[in-house]
Amino acid sequence: MSIWWSLQLRRDAASVPLARRLLRGAMDTAGVDADVSHDLSLALTEACSNAVRHAEGASDVFRVTACIDGDVCHIEVSDSGPGFPSAADPPGEPDTGRAPVGVPDPLVMGDSGFEADPLRVPGREESG
Repeated sequence: MSIWWSLQLRRDAASVPLARRLLRGAMDTAGVDADVSHDLSLALTEACSNAVRHAEGASDVFRVTACIDGDVCHIEVSDSGPGFPSAADPPGEPDTGRAPVGVPDPLVMGDSGFEADPLRVPGREESG
């Protein structure tokens, strides 16, 4: 099975769980192993979080593209931020600080029903 999708998302913390749920849903549909799916969704979360937190002065959007083809999964997260310092610049300390003021940290945003239903919209209860 081959699945390909690309999203342009607002550079907002709420976009991170949306991208993660879409990826998990696509991987579940493609039959990706649960452990692999978990690891890839964690990597996507980190990459999206970086785009949200560190692309200051850039566009208000970022793009997530995913392709699952057989046993290969390619995921790309891109933004229009300034990028990393050149190799000639000394590395800084790891980013352990909090998100800039007014920007919620997407890594601490809850998604409690995520494992049970990857396509569930958080906060929306089913009527019935």
